Amino acid sequence: MITFVNFVFYFSGIQNHFIKQLNDREFLAQRCSMIPIEWVTRRVATGSFLKRNYNVKEGYRFAPVKRETFYKVSKMATV
Repeated sequence: MITFVNFVFYFSGIQNHFIKQLNDREFLAQRCSMIPIEWVTRRVATGSFLKRNYNVKEGYRFAPVKRETFYKVSKMATV
């Protein structure tokens, strides 16, 4: 079964990496370059957020959720 997003892209005529669904867990895609951007959505303050925001207590619950955008600088970003 094609994932919902690929289904929408296909029937909307939007070009993307998807070629075909191989089985329930795999699909064939064109080689492409990754855009080195990471979006993080947090409900609870933990981990790296606390390291950057020392004035926030661990376990603080965000309402609405906290959304953050980062430029990826890991080695995986260059693959």
